[in-house]
Amino acid sequence: MLLPGEAQLWDRDRKLPDGRSQKEAILKAEYKKNLKDVAELAQLSAELQMELEENSRYVLSVSSLKKIERIEDLAKDIRKRLKRY
Repeated sequence: MLLPGEAQLWDRDRKLPDGRSQKEAILKAEYKKNLKDVAELAQLSAELQMELEENSRYVLSVSSLKKIERIEDLAKDIRKRLKRY
């Protein structure tokens, strides 16, 4: 969430030294980061699903818990970037 002063700064479209719009460059970089994070999120989810299906016990392994935490972190990061603009 942008503060009132930050919103005014964001509204002005600054140019990078190569002439590109700074806003467009930031959005493009964040889009690429979102794609990378979503791919990692999907991979971790598939791995976690396989681990849970293979495990006949009702106890999670430490690696499964770490994957769950990483999935949560990725989802929060993606949501934060998408809500920013």
